[in-house]
Amino acid sequence: MAIYLRQNLVCVKAEEGITGRLKSPSGVAYMDLPEEDHIGGYPVSLSLGDALELDNEGRAVIIELADFIFVAVYCPAVSITEREIFKRKFLGIFEERVRNLISMGKKVIIAGDINICRAPIDTADPIGAARRTESGVFEDTPARQWLKRLLYPEGPFVDTGRHFHPDREGMFTCPRFSKRKLTYLGWEQRIQARAGNYGKGLYGFQA
Repeated sequence: MAIYLRQNLVCVKAEEGITGRLKSPSGVAYMDLPEEDHIGGYPVSLSLGDALELDNEGRAVIIELADFIFVAVYCPAVSITEREIFKRKFLGIFEERVRNLISMGKKVIIAGDINICRAPIDTADPIGAARRTESGVFEDTPARQWLKRLLYPEGPFVDTGRHFHPDREGMFTCPRFSKRKLTYLGWEQRIQARAGNYGKGLYGFQA
């Protein structure tokens, strides 16, 4: 995970990971740096071993600018049962960190790959997604309940994509802009999903 800034933006502080337990360039854990040198809001509900397990995959970078904190995150996907446990832990600690920052009076923006489809409109196969839940109800998964709790009206964050385009269908892919063209990423190439825009919206920007 990386963050690139325009020249007119100044990064005041920067950290890797969501727990504050990784070592800073000075060799001291971020959370143990002097208060004026760290971002703050660190979760306290986990051991050092659990913290390092969550942060050793390079899934988050947090920077503080003059007016807000920007969090770039790549949340885990689930391919095997063991990863479901890891994902729940990651999401729980991630939520604790961003809520702590808000409680400190910080403005927080989240961007990246959340790896969660919030609603049936956000996937090309809502029926299949619902069938994969125990109850047969699309929203009835721990991850979707977590995202619902984080987003307005229940939570402090607004999904900017759905805020501006609440009913727009087919918002499944990840657009990448350049000066010459607009290209799309995120389709499953093995089934040639790009041609039919068969994919998912994985919720990238919340503010």
